[in-house]
Order: sequence, then structure tokens, then C-alpha cells
Amino acid sequence: MAFGFALGRWGRTTVGEARIINRFALSVLLPVFLFNFSAKISFSGFDPRPLFTYLSAELVVFILGFLLATKILKRSAAESILLAMSGGPVTFLCRPKCSFRPLSVRMRRGFS
Repeated sequence: MAFGFALGRWGRTTVGEARIINRFALSVLLPVFLFNFSAKISFSGFDPRPLFTYLSAELVVFILGFLLATKILKRSAAESILLAMSGGPVTFLCRPKCSFRPLSVRMRRGFS
């Protein structure tokens, strides 16, 4: 990665060449690496409980975030899905207070 970055910085590669190299790496090299890596893994010592615990916690957070956005904040289904995927309830705690306008425009009472 550092080698490719350096070549781009020095002007030795073009954007088109970088796209071709990236496409080759993601469509050929990465699957070969992942197949080779996964073929050597021993699943005998794998405990799926932490994985399922994490997945179920993520599902609960997503559902809570979606319901919060649709029912309480009255957002559309599409926006609710995006907000729920971006962190669920934690995102909504900041949402009413945060503004996405530039700092020069954002001025709230009681703050300098």
C-alpha cells in the first residue's frame, strides 16, 4: 500500500492505472488470500457464542434506532434505516443537538 501511495505521489501512476490495480487486487488477489486463509483455519476450537451475542446485540440496537427514528423523530423509512445503521440510539442522542451546517453558521444560544 505504501509503495502504491508513493508511486502516486511521485506521479509514476495515473488514476486510471490505480483503478485497474485496485480492481485486480480486490477481484483476484483478495479472494485468493481469503480462500487460502480460510482453508487453513481449524474450526474445532471455534466458539460461536460471542459472535451470536454480538450479532444479536447489533440487531437490537438497529431495531431500537429504526423505531426511534420512525416513531419519535418522524423520519422516513429510508432515512431511519441509514440512521439506525450509523449507530442506533447513540446517533439520535446527538441528532437534535448537532447541526450539519459549517461552524461559521452554527450558533446556539449560550455558546460562543
